[in-house]
Amino acid sequence: MQNLVVAIFRIKAGKMREATDLLMQILPETRAYEGCISLQLFLDEETDTYTLIEDWKSLADYNKYVEWRMETGVFDMFDPLIEGGAEGIDIQRHGESIASY
Repeated sequence: MQNLVVAIFRIKAGKMREATDLLMQILPETRAYEGCISLQLFLDEETDTYTLIEDWKSLADYNKYVEWRMETGVFDMFDPLIEGGAEGIDIQRHGESIASY
């Protein structure tokens, strides 16, 4: 991995299908965005929590992507689906990998 971004978010009760449909719609666009190397989506069914692991060429590329998503209103679409709304997404940005074993 070059530049790791991890996003963790819990889906509100009764909103799993709607949230999953939205994710399946937007994630191919995320993967196609300039600088996105890969992404994986994991679901903890016991807690209705998604974990999205993304690898980016640079954190600057990721930041441009976030700005674009904000302009498209995607975060607003997540507000009624995620506990705490879009602000409830725990996003962890990690810089370049310094070692791999």
